[in-house]
Parts: sequence; structure tokens; C-alpha cells
Amino acid sequence: TLPVSFRLEQNYPNPFNPSTTLRFTLSQASHIRLEVFDLLGRHTSTITEGLYTAGSHEFNWSCPSCASGLYILQLTDGSATRQRKMLFLK
Repeated sequence: TLPVSFRLEQNYPNPFNPSTTLRFTLSQASHIRLEVFDLLGRHTSTITEGLYTAGSHEFNWSCPSCASGLYILQLTDGSATRQRKMLFLK
């Protein structure tokens, strides 16, 4: 069955080191952008961008050059944005 909403799951594990799994679901095909920002709002990484089919999607992410701290995971599909906090511990 297809999901009924645009959803960004909490990363797992959280806190993480050295990598974490990111999951999101789409109720319809959408052009999305999955990005990471630090707490000052500076762009850290674009994990993926493009057209994705309806359903569940999963990515692994690591940032060996990142400092320990809190990061914001952001999923945007053009009409909506979802965010989650992630804690990276070295």
C-alpha cells in the first residue's frame, strides 16, 4: 500500500557516529531535496535531490569532516518541508 502522507522519519541511530540511516515516505511522485544544516543554518550537505516515486525511501549518511553537535535534517518537496534534529557525536 502507498503512504497517505509526506513524512520524514527520525534518523537511526540518534545520536550517531559515524553514520546514520535516513528514511522518508511520499504519498505521490515528487521532486524532493534532502539536506543537512548546522544549528546556525549553514548548509552542510545535500544528500539527494530529484524525482522520487511514491513510497518509502532510505539513505545512509555520514560526515567524517563534521564537528560533533546538533544538525537539522530537512526534506522539501516544493509545497511542504519537514525537519528532524540529529545528534552527531565523535
